Amino acid sequence: MRLVGLVILVILPSEGFEMPRRVYPRLLEERSSDGRIAMRVHEGLTLNLRRATVAAPKVRVLEEENGKAVTQFYDGKDINQNLYEDEEQLATVELIRDQKGVSMRGLVGPHHRIQPMPVSERSEDDSVPHMIYKIEADDMLDKSLKTTERSGANITERAYGRQARVPDIIYVEVFIVTGKRHYAYYQQTSHLIWYACIMVNFANLRLAAVSSPKVKLVLVGLEKDEKEPYAVVTQDGYLFDELTIKEFQRYAVRRRTDFGRPDAVFLLSGYDVITIHNGQLTEAGLGIGFLSGICTDNYVALGEDKPGLFSGAHTFTHELAHLYRGQTCWNFNGNGYSMKGTYPGMMVSFERFCMGLVDNRANITIRNVTVEIATCKVMCTYTKRAYTRYNVRGYEEMMFQRKDDALDYMQCGDNKVCIQGYCVPKPPEVTDTTKIPEKVT
Repeated sequence: MRLVGLVILVILPSEGFEMPRRVYPRLLEERSSDGRIAMRVHEGLTLNLRRATVAAPKVRVLEEENGKAVTQFYDGKDINQNLYEDEEQLATVELIRDQKGVSMRGLVGPHHRIQPMPVSERSEDDSVPHMIYKIEADDMLDKSLKTTERSGANITERAYGRQARVPDIIYVEVFIVTGKRHYAYYQQTSHLIWYACIMVNFANLRLAAVSSPKVKLVLVGLEKDEKEPYAVVTQDGYLFDELTIKEFQRYAVRRRTDFGRPDAVFLLSGYDVITIHNGQLTEAGLGIGFLSGICTDNYVALGEDKPGLFSGAHTFTHELAHLYRGQTCWNFNGNGYSMKGTYPGMMVSFERFCMGLVDNRANITIRNVTVEIATCKVMCTYTKRAYTRYNVRGYEEMMFQRKDDALDYMQCGDNKVCIQGYCVPKPPEVTDTTKIPEKVT
């Protein structure tokens, strides 16, 4: 670990505090016709849960015991057996039923987490009391590192699901490294694995808009790293993003075989991350990763996370999307199927892209989509039909906007496409790109 002395500009979060809420979740329907479980969390939220598969068949965990490196393997089937998801509510939870009742912990949506209360209190119907907390979410500077390096590595078709002649899903193997500030919170390694699975599956739900083929992240391992030789930390205890990610990249390349040769490696850090913005250091830089690094030696990203609180779930998703963005190295052994020359911007329409930026899609209409040529960012304008007591009609349409990086090979002008954040002339070999719609309704 390296120590540096720096002066930091602090940007305070703007959102107000939300009080925790006590709830008594209960089963409404044990099994529906499609195998789902209906769980009423409170009067305003019912989850329709289906089983989720997040862990690989074998999950490796690297750590040191008595000064010696040790690798242990955990059964993925045991890890996955209590994991459930609701793809509409963007919820991922562990659901356990025993003689004490039904308990759940994890994410009940993109902004709230749930956990059982450590008390023996029961409701009148014998439901287990839980607490729902709002996830602390600071404003994040969108920052990444560009790379033009291409290695010979391929993402291969893996047998986590049923084999298909033309696979519908690409499984991207993710390995997570955690430092002592993070992993020390978890009393048992199994708890750390569970927490990582919730983070990975939250990213899967947010990346569900990618299709042809679909992309699914799979947790293949973790490292509990006590020494963190790559961490560049200030005297005040902040992790400097750019220097750390470069050191971490070299570390991940050296440890690639130890990690099981995954497709992506993520540093989940218990430190607050700082970055340089407009010539000053600020805490607004929550994470950083390499653009399109997933098929190169730059297959790494990092993000801060308060252990146990899922504060880094959005950062984790965002940085892994940077790693995946624009990669063209998919080859599928044995079936003669290749995605070479096919890019995300060719497969995801602007409409689906914009819908993927909003959490609750009910009563949402996309009104306009534009691409900023200078930055290759997509600006989506929406209207939401919402009830109001101040309007005689009982409702009104509210307008709002969202902005994010364009996918590689999305159109940004006449015969131009976005490639790694730049609007450039479309390469002659590319003929099919996502076009900017004249009007979206």
